[in-house]
Amino acid sequence: MLIHKRKIIEKIFIVLFIISLICVPLVGVNYDLTKYLPDDAPSAEALDIMEKEFTYPGMGRVLLEDVSIYEAKAIKDKIAKVDGVDMVLWCDTTTNIYGGFIDYSSITDYYKDGDAYMDITFLESDSSERTHTAVKEIEKILDKFPHECSGGECQRTAIARALVNQPEILFCDEPTGNLDSKNSHKLMTFLSQLNQQETTIV
Repeated sequence: MLIHKRKIIEKIFIVLFIISLICVPLVGVNYDLTKYLPDDAPSAEALDIMEKEFTYPGMGRVLLEDVSIYEAKAIKDKIAKVDGVDMVLWCDTTTNIYGGFIDYSSITDYYKDGDAYMDITFLESDSSERTHTAVKEIEKILDKFPHECSGGECQRTAIARALVNQPEILFCDEPTGNLDSKNSHKLMTFLSQLNQQETTIV
C-alpha cells in the first residue's frame, strides 16, 4: 500500500523538509546542560557551591587580520577599556613596540604576518550577563570600519602605517593636527626618540 502512495509520501516529505529548513534559524539550542536541572536537585546545588567557591573568569581570544602592529595596539587599548574586561594579554605586555627596533621573531605568539592574536580575560564567568555584554561591545569594536573612525583615529592609523616598515626618512606634515593633547604629546615624544635613533624626521 505504501508503494502505491509513494509520490504522495515523497511530496509530504519534501514539504516537511522545506518547513524544517525554514524553522532552523528560529530554534535556539542551550548547550549548558546544567540549565535543565531543577534548582533543588542535589547536582544543581553542588554546582552552585562550586561556582561560588571556584569560579573561573571567562576567557576569549581575538584574531585581527591584516593589521599593522600599531593598529593592533590601538584596538587592544579599546578592548581593554570595555566594561567587564579584566585584562588583554598581547605582545606589548613583554615588548616595547614603541622602542624603535622590534624583534618580530620574539613576538610570533601574538603577532605574525600581519595577524594579531590577543587573549582576553573577563572579570566574571563565561555565563555572566556582564561578560556577554562585554563580548558584544568587543564585536562592535572589531566591526568598526575605517570610515566610521574619528579624525584622531584615522590620524593615528596613518602614522602607524607610515612607521610599520621602519623608514629611514619620515616626512610629517602636521602629524598632531587631529590628535588631542595627550596623544599629541605621546606622538611627539615617540618621534623624538625615533629621531635620536636611525630615522630622519622632516
